[in-house]
Amino acid sequence: MVIKWTPLAIEQLQNFIKISKAEEHNIKDYISSLIEFTNQLLWSNEMGKVMFKLNNVSFRQLLYKKHRIIYYIKKDEIQIVSVVHTSQSLDKTITILERYYKD
Repeated sequence: MVIKWTPLAIEQLQNFIKISKAEEHNIKDYISSLIEFTNQLLWSNEMGKVMFKLNNVSFRQLLYKKHRIIYYIKKDEIQIVSVVHTSQSLDKTITILERYYKD
């Protein structure tokens, strides 16, 4: 099992870094910790709660401090598809994912 980050998830992390008001070293430490946190999925990939289904794919959520890490399990890999702040609307995130994961 491997973890793969989608371009969307990487872009969201980069945007978070740009808009963060924290000091640069603090935000880099936070992002590194968030990424390290996702490694838990290698041992327990179904630990995240199923948030919604889209085209027969169960999207799960793992919470890290104030971020939702949205992922799904695809055969022998875990796809991290989105990383959003918990204050952001989940509906907006689902709409974005619907565009990426059409039939």
